[in-house]
Amino acid sequence: MSNKMKKTVIIVSLLIFIGIVVYMAFTYDEVPGADEKLGGVIEEYTQKVGVTERDPFINTDKGDILLFLFAIAGLTSGFYLGYSWKNIVSGKVESGKKNKVSMN
Repeated sequence: MSNKMKKTVIIVSLLIFIGIVVYMAFTYDEVPGADEKLGGVIEEYTQKVGVTERDPFINTDKGDILLFLFAIAGLTSGFYLGYSWKNIVSGKVESGKKNKVSMN
């Protein structure tokens, strides 16, 4: 693709994206979530069966435990990606091992 064509595609894509965002901002007052739509259907079936609501195994409503768990997951994945960054980007094989991630 030529440079002019790339610029045209990018500009048209951005205009379409901005148009969609503006349209959604002015036409939707409040978009109901899936929990509101499906909640009534699910409650109907649970009442028929007689199932009651139970407490979760890990209660994330108290404190910042959910934030802590996401921070630990991000830290762990960051360390792993940082450790193997050279192999991921260069595609080189170290010490005779076959590289599982290939960028070729």
